[in-house]
Amino acid sequence: MSRQLSVLSFNIDTNISRTEDGFATASHPNWKVSKRIPNIIRVVRSINPDIVQFQEGRTVMLSNGQIDSVTPLVNEFKEDYHVITASYNPTSRSFVYISCFSKKKFKLLNHESYYLTETPLECKTHEQMKEYEGKSDEELISLKKKWTQLNGFEEFEKSVLWAELECLETGSKIVSVNVHLGIGDKHRLYASEKINKLFTFIGDKTQNIVMTGDFNTFPDWKGPEQLEIIKSPDLSKKIRYIPDYRNSVNYDDAKEMVHQSTFHFYPYDYGVNEKLDFVKTEMAQIHESVKANNVEETRNKINSVFKKCCNDESSYPLGGQLDHIFYNNLKPVYDYAFLVPSWNHDIKSVPFESSPLKQIICDNLDQNTPVFASDHQPLLGLFEY
Repeated sequence: MSRQLSVLSFNIDTNISRTEDGFATASHPNWKVSKRIPNIIRVVRSINPDIVQFQEGRTVMLSNGQIDSVTPLVNEFKEDYHVITASYNPTSRSFVYISCFSKKKFKLLNHESYYLTETPLECKTHEQMKEYEGKSDEELISLKKKWTQLNGFEEFEKSVLWAELECLETGSKIVSVNVHLGIGDKHRLYASEKINKLFTFIGDKTQNIVMTGDFNTFPDWKGPEQLEIIKSPDLSKKIRYIPDYRNSVNYDDAKEMVHQSTFHFYPYDYGVNEKLDFVKTEMAQIHESVKANNVEETRNKINSVFKKCCNDESSYPLGGQLDHIFYNNLKPVYDYAFLVPSWNHDIKSVPFESSPLKQIICDNLDQNTPVFASDHQPLLGLFEY
């Protein structure tokens, strides 16, 4: 008799430079992750999957207080899930993985960080930080170049978090891997090679593998080449890929969403539109408003930028298919993964069937409240094993 396995991946977006201690801190306080946590929890609890893997948690002390998107999620899920956390690296502002495994279904056997460098089982960040101590700005430039090369084109190491599980009902084992790669294409191509080596490393533990996360596979930033590395012929028996996503609601502007985008134009991510001249100009004005401590002008200017981006048919494509689910020796119940709706209950434009995604965002800018729980849509995969 086969058993079903449900796996949810969710990048929850704890961004310092933008909303936690950045240009939108005062003008859009409801974009802070602390305001979005209840919606994040609501979305996950609406499904209660067997495995939940969060990316972009963070616990850090800033000038305006502590930012903590890790503790509320750990406290929420620790009663009915084995919850493990791990920083991407030991720097003070590093993102944190949060992986949760159903206590009703699994025994947690082992878990470990695997660094996407030439020394995957040995963290070098402390050595790097010690080398930085007391160095001049000129010396730091040289050292940063050295370590960026050693760390696979990221200044600091990137890791993945893997866990070995035992199914309580059958005794079979499953390895679950939580991944978040950086933005730069050189890093992502390099890291994808290291992910291949990870499966060689864990391959003797079990053939049952599920890997989820944010791979930042922007279609115009070598995302397809990156996926091909992970799906290379020598790995075809170790890992497979769910290439298609569906959602339980109808996105009627799918052609703008870049093949059912998992990352969308959440109305503060101007970065995806930086190629537009008017955005560059107006973002400069936004930063001037921030410096002048003009909260109202900042809010109006930010909303103006997003409304233009939403309404401009020629604007840079909305988001991308950045989050993925890979698996081995499991049978997908469907040949696609689900995009889980995560909009705020308070938004005005519902349901999705009636409005394009961009229009929903624009219609709700005046609320000064994020439309979605995060700038990534939760991604759900269903398997039998």
